[in-house]
Amino acid sequence: MLDQDAVTDPPTHWLLGLGRAIRLGAYPTVVGREETCDLVIVDDPLVSRRHASFFISQGQPRVEDLMSRNGVFVEGQRVERARALSPGEQVQLGSVTLRVEERLLSELETPAPSTRLSSTTADTLGPDSEHGTVFALLGGVAQKALKLGNLTEAERVLAPALELVLSEAERLGRLDGPTHQQSLSFACQLAAATRRPEWLSYPIKLQLALERPPPAEIVDQLYQLIVKIERPELAPLRDLVRCLNGRREALSASERFLASRVEGLLRLAER
Repeated sequence: MLDQDAVTDPPTHWLLGLGRAIRLGAYPTVVGREETCDLVIVDDPLVSRRHASFFISQGQPRVEDLMSRNGVFVEGQRVERARALSPGEQVQLGSVTLRVEERLLSELETPAPSTRLSSTTADTLGPDSEHGTVFALLGGVAQKALKLGNLTEAERVLAPALELVLSEAERLGRLDGPTHQQSLSFACQLAAATRRPEWLSYPIKLQLALERPPPAEIVDQLYQLIVKIERPELAPLRDLVRCLNGRREALSASERFLASRVEGLLRLAER
């Protein structure tokens, strides 16, 4: 039960997301995949071990990128240094959306015991989760760069994300549907824009990790791209053909048809 004096206290700032509400203080609240972080994000290959910190400075909440691989975005803008936050602003770390809210103590329930391992400045309250797809924010930034012909920026934004998705597919042998589709789509867009063989190889390597042929629309795009890109990488394509041939009995009829089209793609590349 809060006493009457607590109701008149100044507003407090809380980091909300992933079913948690963490009270911010001068000591940084660290978010990342590492177990010692104050807010741990699991199963997101786009989040670094120690990705970002949230803290109060001069009475205002702030977020700082801890040299993460894929960056911190506030309302679609990448954070380059410690940035002040207004209540309700959306902060994107990988596929996770967080926000900072201002709350009076009179609005809060009695805090539950904190389960966090490092910081002693925050309390944990009830659920408040918001999630986004892996490319929900990065994709928008990349699409804008591609539309403007800024290929360097598009690759800078997408390359680390695509690399981590491929690593996750190789580790687990599976991906969620939206991440899979968007990874293939962005790789093909980069291949078409840059004419670089590594982006042509990306869908092949991703499907090799999943031990499945590419979707029909991606196969169509690969046929168009392979005649436009000089010196395509043959090794990944040969590996995928070998993999699919070895798993032929486990493939559906439609997948076997797609596997035969992948063989045709290899023959076209070898000419």
